[in-house]
Amino acid sequence: MRPLDTLLARQRFMLFVGVFHLVFGAFFLLFAHLAIALFIVDPVPASAVIVRGLSGICFAFGLMNLMARNDAHSPALKAVLTGTLFYLLFTVSCDIHWTLIGILAPLAWLSVALRLCFAIGYIYYLVRRKDVL
Repeated sequence: MRPLDTLLARQRFMLFVGVFHLVFGAFFLLFAHLAIALFIVDPVPASAVIVRGLSGICFAFGLMNLMARNDAHSPALKAVLTGTLFYLLFTVSCDIHWTLIGILAPLAWLSVALRLCFAIGYIYYLVRRKDVL
């Protein structure tokens, strides 16, 4: 067994990522104005709509990971892992750009770092041998 396997089994990793996304989805939905104040430098009236829309995306990825975490290796599990990895890398690249040009507050770097760690985990679980996935 690999060292990371004993530290963080895929099921536990996906549980953590799923719960994280559900919590942040709820935060973005219920406390949109606080999220805007924390993360957006110069909010516009549409910011609340965008943040609430983001809450649905967070919920969706959270639910996908929670529901798929105990699945044995299957094409569906691989799809969830691949889709979540794409989502993480896409949103990280957008947030890096938006933070560098001053749209997002520096606090966004914390989110970027955390999602990059998640992405590394998904890459790990996608490239390891199928018989231990």
